[in-house]
Amino acid sequence: MTAKKTTALAVLLLVSVVAYLLACSQATWSPDGKRIAFVDQYGDHEWILSVWDTEAATLHRLLKSTTGMGPPSWSPDGKQLAVVNFTDLKTPENGDAGHAFRLYLVSPTDGTPRLLGETNGPAAKPSDKSIFEPCPQWTEGGKMIAWPIPQTSQVRLVDVESGRVVKIIDNALDPVISPSRKLMAMLEPADSKSGYVAVMDLEKMERRTILRMPTAEFRVKATEALTWSPDSSQILIAGYPMKKAETPQNEAEQWVADETCSIWTVTVSDGKVAPLGKQLPGEVSSLDWALKGGHIAMTMKVKASQGDKGNSEHNGVWLMKADGTELRRIDPTRGEKDLAIFPTFSPDGSRLTYRLMQDKDQDPGMTVLIYDLATGKEKSFYSEAGQKMLPEFNPPAVSDTSAASAMSATSAASAAPAK
Repeated sequence: MTAKKTTALAVLLLVSVVAYLLACSQATWSPDGKRIAFVDQYGDHEWILSVWDTEAATLHRLLKSTTGMGPPSWSPDGKQLAVVNFTDLKTPENGDAGHAFRLYLVSPTDGTPRLLGETNGPAAKPSDKSIFEPCPQWTEGGKMIAWPIPQTSQVRLVDVESGRVVKIIDNALDPVISPSRKLMAMLEPADSKSGYVAVMDLEKMERRTILRMPTAEFRVKATEALTWSPDSSQILIAGYPMKKAETPQNEAEQWVADETCSIWTVTVSDGKVAPLGKQLPGEVSSLDWALKGGHIAMTMKVKASQGDKGNSEHNGVWLMKADGTELRRIDPTRGEKDLAIFPTFSPDGSRLTYRLMQDKDQDPGMTVLIYDLATGKEKSFYSEAGQKMLPEFNPPAVSDTSAASAMSATSAASAAPAK
């Protein structure tokens, strides 16, 4: 591969990994809709995996890492959580030598971790530290986990029982498993200006390309988000549409990106693309299509109107119907530096959970909220600013000695909700 192509791939990879982080760094609902799992970071050296019981209104602090932990995902039966721990690798001669990534299965009741897989990854610049949050996803029946390796274009399918790597999938970015858990959509970078959307059949282990970007029908500068329709027949994709530039008669045709973001549906069977609704007022960085109820939620950054703090931007959670109509922002207007992000639907589509990253000069910390679609009201069930109300750790010994250096379990301590 030439240096030019290598650089172009690296740029595409970085953009896609950042987009992938935004799609995955979220609180996640259990399959029965009764619990919400999430990870928060305290200071520079403590990550905590917690589960909120929505019926008992209690918070269970399950697991602590002193080196780093990505967001959790629930097994289809709700009996296990998959999380990834990452650790800096150092050498006396060269300093930063990369990262060790470890895939764990964790009990959502007592926090007991089981090491399932381990691999090393490349070093990152200090400014890229935030991207080390891989999001594991479960296949049908919870038999395998699709594990994206950060800062690479590789996904590993890992057998849950044995930890054996069933298949290594290269040139795969932003992998998203369908609601049926039988298909996986992914991006295939080609160069700095083009790429593809591919789908892998996880039963037959067959991969096919369904969309080339750009094409005459679908021109997009950068793909910002992928998600699946409830019936697994379509992929929802967001990005910037391209329009033909005015060029002299003898010059080659050129296309430039529009300033506003749009959403399209891509039919999996034939790759046909259709716009969904109108162009959006801002930039989309995450999407979620409710399994029931006919709604789509997104994180969107919108520039303030003229006269409203000039060129400032506001990040919020937006909701619209699945036909592209009735787009509206659902989180209350907050400070310019506050971020309402990562909306995720409950299994029945009646509620959303999302994160609020608040201006640290005003109200420090990150809050997790639940929004009720029927009433239009939101409720905070957890706030980092109120963490002093939560119980302290008394970690017992971890039964898996290979995990002890990086992770420790708690005794599933509970507390009243932070106010």
